[in-house]
Amino acid sequence: MNSKQYICLFILFTIFPLMNACVPAPKQVSIKGEKTYGITKGLFRGRWWNHYERGISFGQGDFLKEAMDDFKVALQQRNDDQRMARTYGMHFIDYFPHRELGVTFYKMGLFQEAIHELELSLSTVESSKAKFYLNKARTSHLKDGIKDITPPKISVSTPERNNATNSFFVLVSGVASDENYVSSVTINGIPEFIELSDKKIEFEKKVELQPGQNIVTITAKDLLGNTDTESFQVQGDYQGPNLSIINFVNNQQTNKQKITVNLAYSDESGIEYICLEGKKEFSKGKRNGTIATDVKLKTGRNLIQMEALDNAGNKTKGEFSIFYYPGKIVASNDAFSFSGFAPQIFTDAVYIAKKTDKNDKQPPEINLRGLIKILSDNEPLTITGRKKNNRFFIEGMASDNSSIEEILINDTPIFFAKGKVIVFNKLIEFKEGKNQFTIIAKDSKGNTSTKSVKVNRRIQQIDLEESKMTISIMPFKNNCMSPGLTDSIYNLFLQEIINSERFNVIERGPEFETILKELNLSQTELVDKKKAVQAGKLLTSDAIMIGNIIENRTEVEIYVKLINVETSEYITINDVYGQDKSKTQLEYLLAGLASEIVHSVPLIEGQVLDVKGNIFFLDIGKTRHFNIKKGIKCLVYRSSPFIVDGVNLGNDTSILGTLLMNRVKPNFSSAVRYGPENKKNREIKKSDKVITK
Repeated sequence: MNSKQYICLFILFTIFPLMNACVPAPKQVSIKGEKTYGITKGLFRGRWWNHYERGISFGQGDFLKEAMDDFKVALQQRNDDQRMARTYGMHFIDYFPHRELGVTFYKMGLFQEAIHELELSLSTVESSKAKFYLNKARTSHLKDGIKDITPPKISVSTPERNNATNSFFVLVSGVASDENYVSSVTINGIPEFIELSDKKIEFEKKVELQPGQNIVTITAKDLLGNTDTESFQVQGDYQGPNLSIINFVNNQQTNKQKITVNLAYSDESGIEYICLEGKKEFSKGKRNGTIATDVKLKTGRNLIQMEALDNAGNKTKGEFSIFYYPGKIVASNDAFSFSGFAPQIFTDAVYIAKKTDKNDKQPPEINLRGLIKILSDNEPLTITGRKKNNRFFIEGMASDNSSIEEILINDTPIFFAKGKVIVFNKLIEFKEGKNQFTIIAKDSKGNTSTKSVKVNRRIQQIDLEESKMTISIMPFKNNCMSPGLTDSIYNLFLQEIINSERFNVIERGPEFETILKELNLSQTELVDKKKAVQAGKLLTSDAIMIGNIIENRTEVEIYVKLINVETSEYITINDVYGQDKSKTQLEYLLAGLASEIVHSVPLIEGQVLDVKGNIFFLDIGKTRHFNIKKGIKCLVYRSSPFIVDGVNLGNDTSILGTLLMNRVKPNFSSAVRYGPENKKNREIKKSDKVITK
């Protein structure tokens, strides 16, 4: 045997075994039932992603000691939790070793260690699964400690207690606090979406109001199940103060130059102030009372002014005439003349009595006033405004020689003191599009009159669909055990996103299928970012959303990524996690997921600070919202009030173009024109308004 052969044998029997010893041999797999655990997809080479993947597999089979060992080795090689961590080449995985080690510690009963690892995970990247198990670990740790029977403390910021408002909604906000962590808050029985318990939980919810007293109930619970409840009343008041002149009628004549006018007032929510002929009195919330003032008359016609404001913000204004002439007095039974914007006005003024015909067949007369005073029954009034401006006033007067007994607006009775002349105003919520209001007046003899009003409500352009970001929601990646769960989750999530009204949504349908055929793609391929962006561009979307559902025996995790099709950058990544896969719980989770996304992509309004050539500087920066970044589009618009006969019918709004943000600073951003409208010569000026898409 020559020297070369000796060298080859030396390498074969000494060097090769040492090299193989550098690659750890995989642990013995474990079998439970008919399933094998402790496996990896590819060859096990002892790298951090191999240990992480194998640890996940051991954990799914509850082989906790083996899972713990693998996660610890993975952490020695790569410490921080991270989404889209690169393993090798262009391969990426979601890497959560601290989270999974924390879950393992929790299952082993090591609650303090679990809390430490889960908090480390959340300090680097948000994930719903880490929050879920941190809640459970904290609960178990607290149960091992001192017995806690102290409930959370609820502090309500808005509204004020026993508040009265003329809004159809009230914002309920505040803080629930507990040293042993608040885990849930419900408002009128509806739970707020809270993933992670905390010592202080802020809450905010719009609560719909009905006329009259509304009870708002807030309940907070801590991790140990201690609860506290706070209830208060909010009055929905849509009626203005009731005003009644006691001792005069409209157009009454008198030969006395000095008179005393007595005014009675009442209101369910209490009067803020009452004013008669310039004399103003603050009533400190009184619900009823009288005010008298002396008036020196001039010869001829005198207009006596009155005004009242209630605690809910409703205002009633009116005026009536007194004629001063010496000599013979001729009394008149003309009606009071009221104006203003009170939701409802009542009057029980004293009229000079007329003999009433017992065989009265004449129906009451209805005269409409305000915006609708000159409309015929078939002529609609068109009002344009913002989406949130959804209130309309019906104003009018019903009169009859017999007493007015009943007034209805769309079958809803108007409360008033019976009399021959009733001035009524009603605050009504009206929908987008066509609205019809029917007013019926009935007198004491059973005669009725009917008047119809048609109002078309339009949303001004900046609230139209073009002002919203258009997103395409791709089919979700399926890692589910349960048949049909993927479609169920996709459809529930789609409905929640549509209900949020934040986005224009393109879903699966004929247009979607046409694009897939054009790109020669299957729906399963759309979970790939590059291919999804391709499809999104052809669907003329601003962004595309891809999702992944991970389900095993006991849990489901759903996370979605919103991607800007212009830059291919992630706009936001959100997820939810739960161990209850019932339809009710999935609806709760997906409503929470949708709200997270909407909060992460808010509509921000601002203005153009300056224009330098083709560069536009906006007052929208990182300090306005954390998610403002390069590549976001915004609309530029200009609006001015559209006023007819002194009445604001809405805003005349014109969209000037679309801008694309190309640089974002803390307090401002710069942008350039975007899209085909660049060819149109529509000048954008300083102080023009902008809104993000």
